[in-house]
Amino acid sequence: MGQSSALRPEFGESGAGQDTVDCAHVTATKGSHRLSIEPELHATSDALLANLDRLRELEMEKRRTPLESPRLVELSDEIERLAATVLGASDVQADLARLAETLVDKGELAGTTSIESMADTRDVHAVLADWRDTERRLAEVEGGSVEATRLRARIEVLRAEYRRAHEAAARRSTELD
Repeated sequence: MGQSSALRPEFGESGAGQDTVDCAHVTATKGSHRLSIEPELHATSDALLANLDRLRELEMEKRRTPLESPRLVELSDEIERLAATVLGASDVQADLARLAETLVDKGELAGTTSIESMADTRDVHAVLADWRDTERRLAEVEGGSVEATRLRARIEVLRAEYRRAHEAAARRSTELD
């Protein structure tokens, strides 16, 4: 929390009596809409851990692959793409951490809460809408750009969050029967 205020998100007036917090990759609104960064923090962390596990698996396979094998180049390319996704996800996590810090400072989020203890599912429809919006934004940017890498990382986070939200909805449906 020793972050300079220039790097921290700030609340600003957005009209209609609502405040917003903007980071490079995250926007949260308070007022008539509930601040819900908890599922995003959890989903981003889960996706990052899954991608790091996959990165390790691929790197271990690459280490065992003979240098003459065409698979070596395939693995290297896949590792490079996944590493870019991890980098983009870490940018999103940094923005979420700054946002969480601001929300704690403003009393909107309990400072003693940890990512591990947070609820990890948003409504499946909200996740799907966010995913579609991110896919549309990705289609509008240059394929090899830093923004495209960040958006692809965000899509991976949303894909994992959607799967968990869908599974949670199915469990709730089963419990009601």
